[in-house]
Amino acid sequence: MKNGIKSKIIKKVTTVVVVSAIVSGIVLGIFFISEIQNQVYGRDVGSVSQISEQLNTIASDISAYARNIISDPTVQDPAMRELQAHNYSENYNYALRLKDYQNLRSYIQSIVVVTKDGNSYWSLPPYYNDHVFDAYMQMDWYQKIKDQSGVFGEPFEIQASSRRGTETVFSYVMDFRSRNDPQEFIGKIFLNIKLSDIQQILAQQSTNYDAFLCCTADGNRVFASDDLPDGMTEILADPEKGNESNHFVVNSDNLFGWTMVSYISSFTILEKLNFWLYAFVIVALTTSVCLVARLFMRHLIKNLVDPISELTDAIHRVSGGELDTRISICTGDEIERMSVDFNKMVSNLCEYIARSIEDEKIKKRLEFELLISQINPHFIYNTLNTIIYRARKSGDADIVEITVALIQILQGSIHISSNDTLIPLDKELQSVRDYLTIQRYRFGDAFSVSYEIGEHLETVLVPQKSVQILVENALVHGVLETERDGVIRISAQYREGMLVLCVEDNGAGMSEERIREVLTSAPTSQDPNCSVGIFNIKERVRYIYNIENALKIESEMGKYTKVTLEIPILYQNREKGNKKEELLH
Repeated sequence: MKNGIKSKIIKKVTTVVVVSAIVSGIVLGIFFISEIQNQVYGRDVGSVSQISEQLNTIASDISAYARNIISDPTVQDPAMRELQAHNYSENYNYALRLKDYQNLRSYIQSIVVVTKDGNSYWSLPPYYNDHVFDAYMQMDWYQKIKDQSGVFGEPFEIQASSRRGTETVFSYVMDFRSRNDPQEFIGKIFLNIKLSDIQQILAQQSTNYDAFLCCTADGNRVFASDDLPDGMTEILADPEKGNESNHFVVNSDNLFGWTMVSYISSFTILEKLNFWLYAFVIVALTTSVCLVARLFMRHLIKNLVDPISELTDAIHRVSGGELDTRISICTGDEIERMSVDFNKMVSNLCEYIARSIEDEKIKKRLEFELLISQINPHFIYNTLNTIIYRARKSGDADIVEITVALIQILQGSIHISSNDTLIPLDKELQSVRDYLTIQRYRFGDAFSVSYEIGEHLETVLVPQKSVQILVENALVHGVLETERDGVIRISAQYREGMLVLCVEDNGAGMSEERIREVLTSAPTSQDPNCSVGIFNIKERVRYIYNIENALKIESEMGKYTKVTLEIPILYQNREKGNKKEELLH
């Protein structure tokens, strides 16, 4: 066989899948990768917008918190009536009130109230009206926004809350006006926001990108990740340039007035695309394979289905009785092997049917022969009884003996039926003795007979008349053909589960050619005696035991002939009146 069905299917389907995968990959690379990248870019834009919204939430909270502080009478009233510098206790309590508001927001570093007359009140120790904050108000960050309200300034270094060192903050500045008369200007409030808290938020969000940069309106860096790619800072000056690329996302939509730039490399984009890309590739490949398979698999399916259809039709014809059906399939696979086995099966079936028919013919012929042998035996039996009666009356013992032997032979024939072709060995040997009794009256002392029967073999079943036929052939065609005293030896022995019956004589013998003729040829009209008996035994043994070569002949011209019949040992049991034959194991 060349290739099995499995190999054929695997090879052709593999070819289809590989070609489809290559074509689909090219199509995906040309038409769809760019589109999916745009979708990923859109998600990144939304992600940066979420960061901006988070900053706006903080900015809105700062603005609302500042309004709450300046609306508090405990904060506004003292500022309106101008606290006295020498009143340390009142100044201290006012600073503590600012300190309380500071503590309610973790991101507030300090709160400063500057009145219109220039006095400043700081929530940091030592909680008194000093002018330390005046120096910070002289910086550029404040000078740019001093005329504005509700705005955020640039980051700057301020005295740390512990008064040890400095820390970076940016201020939210709002006008301080009377709650009763909004036109009355009281001063300004400064909420100094810890830049480190905002940087921490940006650092957490920047992990989604390969690089992240956040700068103020003046270009001061609020946060920058490590290893910024080339050109990222230039995008701050020209945001439109960044928006033209799928790698950069620029966002300035926040209340702080800051600009954020995120960067994602092509490799990261592909990583983000993995799920959707794989899903799309699978769908595309599946679709491509189905389309290509529809075109290329038709021939393959035809090559598979046609031989199977041919085999199915052949099976249908055989089931209809067309036993001469044969098929020829040359596919080089399992179907071809099936066709060969099918042809062999049909041939064996034909042989079996022919043999069954022949066996039935033999059975009918044997039954017919047995039936012929029973023709009018009762009439002969009654006649012989009359002869015995007259012989006894006249005192002739020889006539009585020979007639009794003949009657016993005929009685055996009367009880023959199609279902009783086997009899115990002792009955068969008794039939042989009756036959030889008659022959002694005919031929006198021309022969002698010896018996050698193994122990416990008397009840073994043998084909009826089988031994008698062999003895008759030994006498007629062997012993009586010579001038010397004839000897016939009859034996029955057990050998490896088989019964070995042997009839040997010292008669005329047979040639090898004659032995072959007797064993292999059917009887002819020119040889109605020996061949008929031997052929009859062979056919009955083959029919009963299904054995072909049970009968063997050894002979030498002018010296001897030995005929051996080897059959399985069968015993006869009687259970509930029914006769049952069993094989001896």
